[in-house]
Amino acid sequence: MRPADWAAVTLLLLFGAGLRIIGISFGQLDPAYFPSYAPYGMTHEQLPIQPDEFFSVAIPVNMALRGSWDPGFYEYPQFIVNASHALGTLIGAFDDLSLTPRQGRSLRTYAPFPLYVASRMYSVFGGMLMIACAYAVGRMLDGQYAALLAGLLAASSFTLVQHAHYIKPGTLAGGWMMLAAWAAFASLHARARSRAWLYILAGVGVGLAATTRYNAASVALIVVPIGAVLL
Repeated sequence: MRPADWAAVTLLLLFGAGLRIIGISFGQLDPAYFPSYAPYGMTHEQLPIQPDEFFSVAIPVNMALRGSWDPGFYEYPQFIVNASHALGTLIGAFDDLSLTPRQGRSLRTYAPFPLYVASRMYSVFGGMLMIACAYAVGRMLDGQYAALLAGLLAASSFTLVQHAHYIKPGTLAGGWMMLAAWAAFASLHARARSRAWLYILAGVGVGLAATTRYNAASVALIVVPIGAVLL
């Protein structure tokens, strides 16, 4: 791409990141109002968060405290849960937490609030991936102005921005789906020696999407026919 294209993408990503990062710390309660929770790194049951968030944050904490790699939860695939568990274990995020004060309490209380803020970055990343892929697809199909418009729509869409303020599998899965779609379309336009790598990337995108949210596997309806065309 030309320097102007790189500048446009950078500005779009910064703009989109700014919109998504504003508000991701929403929900912190004043420790003075729940003194029996704060000393143990716990959150109150009435923490004002998106109702599904605690699945992706508290379950990894529960897994770490019980020494188990089985989340025991399959309402949606386990990419975020397992990634959070592995990352938290590597950086020692669970070292100061204890299972004893959590026994008999709601799972909603298990995770310290900073882990909610950190995990919401999965959604921010998914949104950034959507913006970059929307720009790339627009640039490939109809030129620079279409790319800018597509990127701007992805960056500023109210629903995409709002959902990126919380940790939900749909936002990250949407990013993987966009990556798969872009790589599949790009493989049609690429030189012969690059087609295989781009199509492999599309397949990886499908796999990541499916392991993040079940119905995100539907992006294969784009990728598989393009593979048939390439063959």
